[in-house]
Parts: sequence; C-alpha cells; structure tokens
Amino acid sequence: MKQFLLSPKDIIWDKTNIAHISKHNLHPRQVDQLFLDPNRTFITAKKDRIAVMGRVGKRLIIVFLNADGKKYYVATARDMDKNEREYYRNNLV
Repeated sequence: MKQFLLSPKDIIWDKTNIAHISKHNLHPRQVDQLFLDPNRTFITAKKDRIAVMGRVGKRLIIVFLNADGKKYYVATARDMDKNEREYYRNNLV
C-alpha cells in the first residue's frame, strides 16, 4: 500500500476511541507519535480500514483507521501480534 502523508492533525479523537484504546494501555499521544515513525507501514485491512504499523518507544503498535473525508477516525489501536510484528520487521524501509 502507498504511504500516506498523515500527521496527528489528520486524526479524529473523541471520548469513545480514547476510552477504547486506553483498554489496550495506549494514549492518543502514542498514536500520534506513530505517524512520526519513518518506518511506519500502511496496509489495507478489513471493513475498508487502513492499518498503520510502527514503533512507539519500545512498543510495536498497530492502529486501524476509518477514512472520514480528509480526516481519519481511530477505530482501535493495540500492540502488534506475532504475525504483525513479523510482517512489520520484514517490510522495514
């Protein structure tokens, strides 16, 4: 998938998605940092979502986004599972 020019200002946050990612021990600041990772990887996901994989500190996380016009709504964010980590490491730029 092509790289997107996404930045934290392109992300939509509300009480619902903030509460949801907190269940995965993530904070919006960490998701925002993901978009600064030069090795972030974009892939297509189910339900017409975009998945962004990357490193935030020592964590490898994946964020699923729904397109909403020119903005993107965070559907969920969590640590990568074993297969996702392998895919990410094998596709580093």
